Amino acid sequence: MEVSMWEQAGNLLYAVWFGAICGILYDILRIVRVLHGVRYPGRFSAWLSRLRLPFLPEGYASPRPTRYGKRVQSLLIFLGDFLYLLLVGMLFSVFIYWQNDGVFRFYMLFGATIGYMAYYFTVGRLVLASAEAVAAFLRILLAYLVMLVRIPIGCMCRCLRYLLYRLYRMFVYIAGRVETLLLVPMASRRIKRRMLAEARNGCFDI
Repeated sequence: MEVSMWEQAGNLLYAVWFGAICGILYDILRIVRVLHGVRYPGRFSAWLSRLRLPFLPEGYASPRPTRYGKRVQSLLIFLGDFLYLLLVGMLFSVFIYWQNDGVFRFYMLFGATIGYMAYYFTVGRLVLASAEAVAAFLRILLAYLVMLVRIPIGCMCRCLRYLLYRLYRMFVYIAGRVETLLLVPMASRRIKRRMLAEARNGCFDI
């Protein structure tokens, strides 16, 4: 089956876009690494260490220290890259089936490589330089989102606790009133009947 030049040009263009998307996925992987302590020192590192934010501890935006040793960190980076390559390979297979009915063309692989390299050496360089800033922004955003969720939930819990406490006090008050109105007269009547019975038996005779 012959493919026209326009279709080949469209496939090449889509392959370039696919390569750029793969570059974005790799930047996401690098941001995840930074969140787990992998350092990509950039121009924002010193500024982040001095940044103070309301309602957050001092130095919250500063880059996180690494949690692992160099060997463990290198192993994790290798495993991350290996899983990334597997993911890209599966996505490229799906892309070929979706775009060209499963027929592999070298120009599509070339286009994907060109798109990835173009992204990596332009926007990717900027993302790498600001990776710690992006990771700090994500941490700060998550902290404020948790705070916004925790404050109303805390107010609701305090209101519910106060309501339960008032209901408990009301129950104790009602129980006390019931005891005063019902049990005390019944006890006094029993005492009177016992005293009358003892009087008839002569217990109070002098």
